[in-house]
Amino acid sequence: NNNNNVNVKQSKQKNAEDEFIKFKMTAKLIQPKMWVETGENLNEQYLKLRKSAIYYAEQRNMCFRHAVVAYRNNDKKLAKELGAKGRENDLKMKSLHDEAKHELENMRNIYLNSQFKNNSNIFLIDLHGFHVTESIEKIEQKISYCVKNNVKMLFIITGRGSHTFDGNPRLNPAVKLFLSNNRYLWVETQPGMIAVDIPIIQN
Repeated sequence: NNNNNVNVKQSKQKNAEDEFIKFKMTAKLIQPKMWVETGENLNEQYLKLRKSAIYYAEQRNMCFRHAVVAYRNNDKKLAKELGAKGRENDLKMKSLHDEAKHELENMRNIYLNSQFKNNSNIFLIDLHGFHVTESIEKIEQKISYCVKNNVKMLFIITGRGSHTFDGNPRLNPAVKLFLSNNRYLWVETQPGMIAVDIPIIQN
């Protein structure tokens, strides 16, 4: 019995290894092309969409600075008005950042997924410009979408992380950790691009 159990365990392990090799080869074969150029081209558009938000951020900062000056001059009424105006500009800034982010996401992903328009088994998301928490939420949503729509492989573009302020990537390692912790089969087909095998849910 012990020998049988060992044989079964070894057989399962061998099958899992074979499946991973097959998945890895397939992912590298069908990975999308020219995704780096796409990301670079969209950076200009990204900045353009953020322009209005940046304006309100500057207005917010100016109001807060003037509010501090007014308070020091004992003009509490003006300080309160400027503080309220600053908070109003802050809300506008955040709203515009969200709007720009979603519009950019739609443009990127429509373009990138057009490479797979004749293959409904593949889906792709580009997470450039998203924070780690936002990215994990997006991945969970897309995996759920893929499971429901019988999509077999999800490509996740995290980028290399070379544009972080200290040069240390954050998103790519966080995505890998999330996938591993949730026991998804995944492989990095090239730096900054991860393919995920979508589990089949039996009805």
